[in-house]
Amino acid sequence: QDIEELKGMSFDELENLIKDIKILILQRCKTIGGHLATNISNVESVVMLYKYFNPKKGYIVYDASHEGYTHKILTDRKEIFLDKLKVGTLLTPRESEYDYVGCSHVGVGTSYLCGMARSSDKPCVLYIGDGTLANGTSFEGLNQISQLNRNVVIVVNDNGITIMPNSGGIYKHLNKEFFNSFDLDYIEV
Repeated sequence: QDIEELKGMSFDELENLIKDIKILILQRCKTIGGHLATNISNVESVVMLYKYFNPKKGYIVYDASHEGYTHKILTDRKEIFLDKLKVGTLLTPRESEYDYVGCSHVGVGTSYLCGMARSSDKPCVLYIGDGTLANGTSFEGLNQISQLNRNVVIVVNDNGITIMPNSGGIYKHLNKEFFNSFDLDYIEV
């Protein structure tokens, strides 16, 4: 699947693509292992992100590699993703022109987004799980992003769970007011 083709796909075609990607993720996790919940829950949002945002004309950064299974499939790495000898789940610039940073775990995405937005005029998008937003480095990055005066987009996979269900005060207030407190617009879809 060429990501350029997503723009012209109908919603029925996208729905079929989403089903196919979920089958691949299930197949991989069943035979090799991996992070099932975060990836099954983000297929629709990642596919729609790529339908409307061309990563060849800007940057899409993932806060954690284990949220990037759909990204890998859509950026022509299905074979690597399914090969148990290569076990290619981490995002790395050595593997693809679409992996701009080599992030392996949570908390660094907002800082990466901030740095990329400061150093480039290209549009920048961060895909981040809601569980990461309680991380101190995420707050530091959000604080810096709010001062950029740049058009950045943060897509939050708000599924209410990390390894365990989210808990604590941040998750009670993860809403429009939370993001507005950083001078960021919030649109719930």
